[in-house]
Amino acid sequence: MVRLHIFDFISVLIATIITIYIAQAKNPHEKGSNKYQALRLCRISLVLIAWSFDLGLIGFAFGAVALMLAVIAIIKGQPLYGSILTIASIVIPILGMLWTVSSIFHPK
Repeated sequence: MVRLHIFDFISVLIATIITIYIAQAKNPHEKGSNKYQALRLCRISLVLIAWSFDLGLIGFAFGAVALMLAVIAIIKGQPLYGSILTIASIVIPILGMLWTVSSIFHPK
């Protein structure tokens, strides 16, 4: 039987907080500019990465979409933020899947 650990609830809480914060955050760049679009893509990518940790195989799909958005953000003008999100979009879903598999095969 699969049990939910406190870490599962904490990661969902963190993803929810990130989602709410990103939804309320203002974009300081001029609307319609490449910087504006790049920051918006990075923020969407960050939300997808946050949710990809707990969702198993669906998390890999979220990670793939986040990877594509981060690469587009790099092209549009956010190279550092986009690079960090590119790496995170690969690592975080893998860590989430390892956590899920370990909690299934080694219940406490």
